[in-house]
Amino acid sequence: IWFATVAALVGAALSLWFHMPRKRVNAAIGALYAAFILLLMWCMFLPGRRDVEVESLKPRFIIALDTSRSMLTTPAEGTPQRWEKALEALDMQWVNSVAAECVIERFTFDTSLSKRLNPEELSQALPEGESTMLRDCLQELTRRYAGMNVAGAVLLSDGVETREATDDWALEARPFPIHTVRLEPDVEWSV
Repeated sequence: IWFATVAALVGAALSLWFHMPRKRVNAAIGALYAAFILLLMWCMFLPGRRDVEVESLKPRFIIALDTSRSMLTTPAEGTPQRWEKALEALDMQWVNSVAAECVIERFTFDTSLSKRLNPEELSQALPEGESTMLRDCLQELTRRYAGMNVAGAVLLSDGVETREATDDWALEARPFPIHTVRLEPDVEWSV
């Protein structure tokens, strides 16, 4: 840029000196030309304003909370409800550890999958659903995140599918790992 500017100014000065009559009008034209070249040089050296926004694409991690009424049941009197254990799991340290590496997206489900929720909305959810359609909700999660980088999911549910007679829905292949949390102790259910 420096070389081109100096060459343009020297070339203009020599051209004016040898080929133009020495008049004030020609001197004004030469001055305008020199001003233009200097302004062009200033524009080329002017550091441009750059807004750079860097977004690191973290993988997503899904938390799905069952809000069916079956989450209020307990195997025996004095044992915490599944719902209480699920809310305790949401307050554990693993959530912060995962949030450091992934973007956490939260949902509730019973007969259908909710829209994405923020942490406050998830903590205010209530187990009021009439039934649980795990297969449909997991398939909907798979459809929503098709082609996206999902590190995994945590399914906070009792695992009771109310529409399906078998539990073969748990054996279906998923594009991301689904983890579960034991919400009740391994005890005999009192009838």
